[in-house]
Amino acid sequence: MGRGGHATNTRNVCAAATGADAASGREVAEGLWALLRGETTRVVVEYPCHAPDQQRWFRMIATRPDATGDVGAVVTHVDITDVVRSERTLRDAERRMAAILDALGEGVCAVDGDGRVALLNPAARRLLGVSEGQGIGVPVDTVIRRFGADGAPVVECDPVANALRDGRSARVFDEYVERASGERFPVEYDVAPLRDATATVAGAVVTFVDAGPRREVEASLAAARRLEALGQLTGGVAHDFNNLLTVVGGNAELLVDTLPEGKPRRSAELIRIAVDRGAAVTQQLLAFGRRQPLDPQSIDLLAASAETLELLQHGVDASVTVELDVHADVWPIRVDPLRLEAALLNLVANSGDALPNGGVVRVAVQNATLDASRPAAAALVAPYGVAEVVAITVTDEGIGIRKADQSRVFEPFFTTKGQAERTGLGLSMVHGFAHQSGGAIDILSEPGVGTTVTIWLPRHVAGASGAGDAAQASPGAADAATLGATVLFVDDDPLVRAYASELLGRIGCVSVEVEGPAAALRLLAERDDVDIVFSDVIMPGPMDGDALAQAVRASWPWIKVVLTSGHGARWSVDDRAGDSWTLLPKPYGQRALADAIAGALPAAPLRGGAHDAR
Repeated sequence: MGRGGHATNTRNVCAAATGADAASGREVAEGLWALLRGETTRVVVEYPCHAPDQQRWFRMIATRPDATGDVGAVVTHVDITDVVRSERTLRDAERRMAAILDALGEGVCAVDGDGRVALLNPAARRLLGVSEGQGIGVPVDTVIRRFGADGAPVVECDPVANALRDGRSARVFDEYVERASGERFPVEYDVAPLRDATATVAGAVVTFVDAGPRREVEASLAAARRLEALGQLTGGVAHDFNNLLTVVGGNAELLVDTLPEGKPRRSAELIRIAVDRGAAVTQQLLAFGRRQPLDPQSIDLLAASAETLELLQHGVDASVTVELDVHADVWPIRVDPLRLEAALLNLVANSGDALPNGGVVRVAVQNATLDASRPAAAALVAPYGVAEVVAITVTDEGIGIRKADQSRVFEPFFTTKGQAERTGLGLSMVHGFAHQSGGAIDILSEPGVGTTVTIWLPRHVAGASGAGDAAQASPGAADAATLGATVLFVDDDPLVRAYASELLGRIGCVSVEVEGPAAALRLLAERDDVDIVFSDVIMPGPMDGDALAQAVRASWPWIKVVLTSGHGARWSVDDRAGDSWTLLPKPYGQRALADAIAGALPAAPLRGGAHDAR
């Protein structure tokens, strides 16, 4: 570039650039003018020079030669398109990485080769309680302060030091980290080495999370699994125990009916009373195991509140006041009203016991929308993500429950009271009722502060089909002894079969015994004089009593079915046929059996063929 017109023309052309090139043009013009005036010896400008079919960038380097002459400046142009594209790609990657780190819920702490903090993402700052800019450049162990479950600092093992020294990764589950405020939280973290292009360890990265919420959910699920296992166990125990009570109580009843007045008869009466009490205990166990028979109905809690308050007040000491607050817009629910009443009485009585010096028990009933954030309600809302429920909350400011005991309060026979005070079945019954009704229950308590128990019950929408259990068939007016019914009795317990056959004979029926559904179907195929199949529900093998009832109705529709069980509500209703079975819970006596048989017979249509000729 010469000193005269060419230089002037080049500068003027650049200065006159417009549009997207205006800024670059002015920069080139000003640089060249400063170079020609001797104000600088070198000008470097990067500028775009895009062709119609592609984008390109150049670097202009202008220098002023030392020798005198006509050359005022030497200008070279270098194509730097590849360099610009690489730099842009790198910047975009850095921005994406920063956005990812900002969005992560896990805390991320990057450590340099000297063990000093180089980066803390927003989640890490939030978990550690430090503001932006704090903690950078200091040793990592002054930012992430580690403690064991016993509260002592962890000093014998340093995963970050191991990663920097040996390139070893580590995963830690059982430590606590202290926030800047001094609060500690359980933490789970991973440590991994960071390597440079030569595979040399140049730092480490620590990713960590607050393990508290997950551990709470795991503890809740473990408790739910434990309670479910206990429920299955108690249901099975109740079934077997009810079989025994059926035999013992039934024979005691027979003795009472046959023995004259005196000590032997009184002994039989005491046995019968003890059996009734044992049956009440098994009913409580069935309630916990979610196998109690229910009679669900749609309930308007607001309309029933006045009567309910009076009932609840009678369930506590005179020094305790019960306050009932039912919101005016509370939704209806579909539950067994008697079981709900029993659950509320139990909860209020427990709260009253927690107020030895008197006080107030508050019962609040209101609408609620749940999500799965509360572990106790997770199973309730899991299918839909949210659930419209009615929350029934019982609160006291009493002595509270120790945290170590709170995970066990719903277990049967567990109690924090004196052994002479309660059986320890109360809360287990409430737990079973809530879950069997399609709801859930949760308890929050703090020693010396008080306890809050919440039952969530699903909102009932008018017109929705209820999942109620089969209703007990009304006993018929007919006397079974006058009908001469032939009853096929199906039960896997020989003692129960012997007892029931005795009772059936006493009420004028002909009893035919078999030990299982398969034998019952074979016998029905061979003879045509059976009027009623009387079957236990729970029996070993591929077919239970309910399946047997279905098979009997399909092949012998004139034969009626009466079901019995010591396992509670493990029977079904065949809604498709609009029919239900007569149900007789164990233990039962002669009168209950007679009523069930008589109630089934009047509805039985006459059979054709051999039945008419009999």
